[in-house]
Amino acid sequence: MRPLFKIFAGLLVLVIVAVGIVFYQLNTLVREAVLQVGPEITGTTIGLDAVDIAVLDGRASIAGLAIGNPEGFQQPNIFSLESVQVEIDLPTVLDEVVVINRIFIQSPEIFYEGSNSNDNFRALLDNIAANLPASGEEQEATASAKKIIIDEFLLVGGMVTARHEVLGDRVLDLPLPELRLTGIGRNSNGATAEEAARQIIQQITRVVSTTLAES
Repeated sequence: MRPLFKIFAGLLVLVIVAVGIVFYQLNTLVREAVLQVGPEITGTTIGLDAVDIAVLDGRASIAGLAIGNPEGFQQPNIFSLESVQVEIDLPTVLDEVVVINRIFIQSPEIFYEGSNSNDNFRALLDNIAANLPASGEEQEATASAKKIIIDEFLLVGGMVTARHEVLGDRVLDLPLPELRLTGIGRNSNGATAEEAARQIIQQITRVVSTTLAES
């Protein structure tokens, strides 16, 4: 009996170690995927320090995310944050449409640069539009691509640093109002990651523009 117990105990230890390795590799794989796919969507650099996934809880956190500025702008980044929390509806993970219950971004830093003819947010949106599939390819890509629904996107405590030619050498540091979006992709039975990203960036652009206009 004693040797049998030792065998089972040893197997249990191996299983625990194996699960730990899988979780560690999953975190690494997700981080590598973001660093690879992100620049393909935005046409800019993407920095990411760490990803922490609690598979059984359907939760993930991302630390040290930075989205680089499009070409032609001075500031290294257009957007950076210390952390973001994501909550996923676990039963949908294997479905064609994955439901993300909540994305919560706290205290991000947004860097706006503009002139009367262009700004870095419009340039970023142009990059995303250019990197989306052409209309002829879109149906084929959409048929096979995984889609997502984001039930709630919440951004709070943000700050925007603004440079614009009308300001001359002045730089404005302004607090952003809370941004809350709901039902992204819900009415269309899901959206691709690129489409969701474009919707979110469009709304952030709107909030930033409104904040600057009122300053």
